[in-house]
Amino acid sequence: MEHTQNEKNILFSIHCNFIVRLYDYFQDTKSLYFILEFVNGGEMFTHIQKQPKRRFTEEQVGFCSQSLSLLLFKLLSLLVVTTWH
Repeated sequence: MEHTQNEKNILFSIHCNFIVRLYDYFQDTKSLYFILEFVNGGEMFTHIQKQPKRRFTEEQVGFCSQSLSLLLFKLLSLLVVTTWH
């Protein structure tokens, strides 16, 4: 449950183009629900499944890698991700 609380706190505190925005959350006796920003296009897994060999092209991998790098840079700048020693 702690990792879910951390995810909620991180999503609430970050406004970045590479992270879906968390608008609110609620819970019942069994589940915790996040109300997230709609992102047209779906999950990356869905896009991989649609590829001819279920693999991204080199250009697609480059785009995803650059996007992930920008995301990690943003998280590090907000001290959300710590470095390992």
